[in-house]
Amino acid sequence: MILVILDREEDFLYGISKYFQEKLRKAFDIYSFHKKEALVKFTEDKKKEIQVFLGSVYLSEKEQKQLNVKQAIYFSEGNQIGDEKTPAIYKYQSVEGIMKDFLEICQFTKDMGRVAVKESVRFLGVYSPIGRCGKTSLALVMGQVLAQKQRVIYVNLEEWPGFERIIGGYEGLDISDLIYYIKQGKKELGMYLNGMIITLNQLKILPPVKKAPDIQEAEAKEIEALLKEIVSSGEYDIVLVDFGNQIKSTFQIMEQFEKIFMPVLKDRVSVAKQDQFFEFLKTSEYAELEEKIKICRLKFWENFEEESMEEIYYGNFGKFVRELLEEEGI
Repeated sequence: MILVILDREEDFLYGISKYFQEKLRKAFDIYSFHKKEALVKFTEDKKKEIQVFLGSVYLSEKEQKQLNVKQAIYFSEGNQIGDEKTPAIYKYQSVEGIMKDFLEICQFTKDMGRVAVKESVRFLGVYSPIGRCGKTSLALVMGQVLAQKQRVIYVNLEEWPGFERIIGGYEGLDISDLIYYIKQGKKELGMYLNGMIITLNQLKILPPVKKAPDIQEAEAKEIEALLKEIVSSGEYDIVLVDFGNQIKSTFQIMEQFEKIFMPVLKDRVSVAKQDQFFEFLKTSEYAELEEKIKICRLKFWENFEEESMEEIYYGNFGKFVRELLEEEGI
């Protein structure tokens, strides 16, 4: 599959081409050009179908046919390009915003982004009934450690993930968009996944929701479908899920996981909450979950609340997580 990007601004063309290469290289062979003449010569030499043309130069229907372009999307600088039916993306926005618009406009086919699926993908979870216990820090550090040797994706299912503060702002698609597409019955979500992934120290992160109701109202079957799409992408060895307390059927989803890491604290209130949680499990249909839970007493956590994620990763907390994973043979 060929994606052609054409724009006369050299810096913009370089930046957007590099970003698209990073996100969509599994789906497209991506070529970039400054001039239409160079594109014409390219098509004459290649004699191949251009699945998508993305550019700031209008192509008439005749030109699209001559160049063997199946779909044209244009960069707009605020002015209308072509006719009213022409799909266009506003050029002067963040690269995440451009990618979001591209993914929503592009007419994907079943063959785009299809790769060989790994036979066995490990599902690991991080969950705790106790608040302010370092759960998300544990999950993010664990994901980064595992990502040094394996292909890991981190999925946050909390209602209040706070990621703008943790790893910076993000303006593209997020989990709420994927859940919406699943509800609408949209297939072939692998392209959307590839286009929205962000990276933290080799760890791939699926951007979490920005609004709590988007995840609170999600059904177990929708979350399970989302996880299935991640596996079907063939991109990952480990799916690491950071669970919140408000999504429906959390425990039903956890039953499918290999192991659940549960950070706890030693103060009296935290121990009471922990004990009540396990009492509930014993008398519920999810009693077998207890065997999958690994309790993690985060002895360093109380002293590191103000440190950055990088400081936590390289400090005593990170050392603790490395030893934990080694102990568990992961």
